Amino acid sequence: MKAPSIPEAGPIAPLALGPSDTLDADLDLALKAITTLAAQLSAVPIALISVLDGHDQWYRSLSAPSAPPIPFEASFLRHVASQAEAVIVRDAAADARFSDDPLVKGETRLRFYAGVPLRNASGTHLGTLCIVDHVARDLACVQLEQLTLLATLAASHLEASRNRAIVRQVVDGVPGMLAYWDKDQRCRFANAAYESWFGVKPEELIGRTMRDLLGPIYPRNLPYIEGALRGEIQAFEREIPDPQGGAPRNSQAHYLPHVVAGEVQGFGVMVTDISGQKAVEAELREAQARAQSLATHDSLTGLPNRLLAHERLERAIEQAKRFRRCAAVLFLDLDGFKVINDSLGHAAGDTVLREVAARMLASTRSSDTVARLGGDEFLILLPEVENSISVGIVAQKLLAAMAATQFTSAGQELNVSFSVGGALFPDHGASARELIAHADAALYRAKRSGKNQFALFTAE
Repeated sequence: MKAPSIPEAGPIAPLALGPSDTLDADLDLALKAITTLAAQLSAVPIALISVLDGHDQWYRSLSAPSAPPIPFEASFLRHVASQAEAVIVRDAAADARFSDDPLVKGETRLRFYAGVPLRNASGTHLGTLCIVDHVARDLACVQLEQLTLLATLAASHLEASRNRAIVRQVVDGVPGMLAYWDKDQRCRFANAAYESWFGVKPEELIGRTMRDLLGPIYPRNLPYIEGALRGEIQAFEREIPDPQGGAPRNSQAHYLPHVVAGEVQGFGVMVTDISGQKAVEAELREAQARAQSLATHDSLTGLPNRLLAHERLERAIEQAKRFRRCAAVLFLDLDGFKVINDSLGHAAGDTVLREVAARMLASTRSSDTVARLGGDEFLILLPEVENSISVGIVAQKLLAAMAATQFTSAGQELNVSFSVGGALFPDHGASARELIAHADAALYRAKRSGKNQFALFTAE
């Protein structure tokens, strides 16, 4: 059999549809209707639609929905593909082009053949609509016109199916869930991502309700579902449990209403996995918290530093002014700390400083601020005190805490004490700067008086 070359009639491209079990049900019904009508109108026993699949063609008809593939080079299809219009063979056995074809010489004993190429709008060859008979015959003009119209209809169905397959491939490749739910909250479409998110294949999801799919998280999604069914676009974030028992996914969901003639028919769903983004945000928050802590806290003791202590003192003064109450500042300095550092080393000194910080925290209220200003200097902010007597009571409690238990370092007992100076708002200053300066002055008066004691600021 001759194998003519492909002329300018148009390119030949695989449909990416394959045999019958890969074609969708709607396409099957349409093709069966077309081949049945073609056979009836042309008064032939067999009408076929062939679909290209690579270098093979698959025949589809009412009598043989899925025949084994026949090589493209050895079939009538190549001759039809080479033509822009119908190919009519009155008697294949007497035609040199087809007399050696297996369909003509073999048990099929094909004699009459008429085929119309199926092309899309761009001229790409999709397949062939053909009618065949076991006896030689002619085809009337009106029958050829009818066959050509049916071929146009078949091509449109094939192209639509091809486009659906392309869209499905693209949609299934999207890294997120895409679906459509009708106004009864039943699934009409879902992409492949639903299987990895919920453990349900898309085809198994069709017809199921959103309540059935979401299970325990359905009540939390219901307000957004109801909003979408009112015609309002919804956007929200939600944790979705892992069907395999792993960590839940952080998701961002959008519900997009489908409105026709003013009535909501359903809504599209787009859900993306933002777990990575959430993890990055959490890491960023932690990093910011660490940076903030480093900027406002002492690295050795973990206490607020000078900057944070000053901010809190200013805030406490504003509150005291507003509510007409007192606040106080205590300045503390270790007695003889330099001797400990010089004789035992900085490691021993650091141990002492941490222990001093712990004892001061244990001796103050949670509303108070214990801060390390640097070296062996500490500040305690008392945002609410009744009077100077209350300040003295707190100072004596701190002094007692230092003397309650012996300090030790590397098994060696240490004598640790400190001097305390205090200033009261508003009696001893109206600003943070004044209070700190006056508490510092009181501290040095306590040191001059013999150390290990408390002194309240007095104007000299």
